[in-house]
Amino acid sequence: MCEVSKTVKDVVDKLRNNPVFRMSLASKELFHSNMLAWFLESRDSEDPLLSDIAKELAKLFMPDYTVLTVLRERKHFDLLVVLFPTKDYNDFIKNSLTEIAEFFQNSEPILENLLEKLKSCKFAVVENKFKSIPNKDQLDGYKNKAKITFKTKESKIKIEMKDENKNTAYYLLAPKVSLDSFKEKCSGWETISWNTISDTLSKALNKTKEKSDFTGEFIEYYADFLELYDEKACNDFYDYIGTKWDIIKENGEYVNGEYVYNGNVISGSAISFENNLLL
Repeated sequence: MCEVSKTVKDVVDKLRNNPVFRMSLASKELFHSNMLAWFLESRDSEDPLLSDIAKELAKLFMPDYTVLTVLRERKHFDLLVVLFPTKDYNDFIKNSLTEIAEFFQNSEPILENLLEKLKSCKFAVVENKFKSIPNKDQLDGYKNKAKITFKTKESKIKIEMKDENKNTAYYLLAPKVSLDSFKEKCSGWETISWNTISDTLSKALNKTKEKSDFTGEFIEYYADFLELYDEKACNDFYDYIGTKWDIIKENGEYVNGEYVYNGNVISGSAISFENNLLL
């Protein structure tokens, strides 16, 4: 194994001691997609911290819209966020969130007057590259198939998600250093770094006075993990392989969203240092 800098070893040690990092190892990108979905759907939570986080995170996507529901793996999108104009978000909508979620997720029957209101919804397609490297062909493919019609058998009213309706936006979520190196190839996709998510969580933690001890501590660990991962771990990883990256891309193989070089998986992040640094 090659010699690894003390800085990288320090970061690895800190990650190993973070309980949320340990929890995330079971599913890696899926874990973080589910965490983001939980936050986004918590606007009306009785926990003021979760409610504040949901409102602040929604602004990263569409500032004047409120999240109604989040679909997972619809058409292989990591997340498909359904948003509704905040100015029209009232008790009628709030009290119908379960029915709205069932409609978008399972095409369950829904009141006609509610369905009519939902025609003003917009959609945010979120591709999460927490660990793997962004791939232009994959992103282009997702954008080309981003057409979904939501309807029920009982109603003639339908809601169409498609670019022609100007109701769909695309967001690539990844470490900042990964986004910086990929931005020029990312036509049609907005970018959000995981460090931005961490900042949003930290601001909500500092602002919200009333919060449960468990939720507050858990989210604090998660925010710290994201900051450590994005701002320090990934930067150190890219600095370490920076001079070799062109060689890796030229001579390695691209398999399932990751580069393989000399028999080792080279991910776009530092989530598994021990494997990534065997260059």
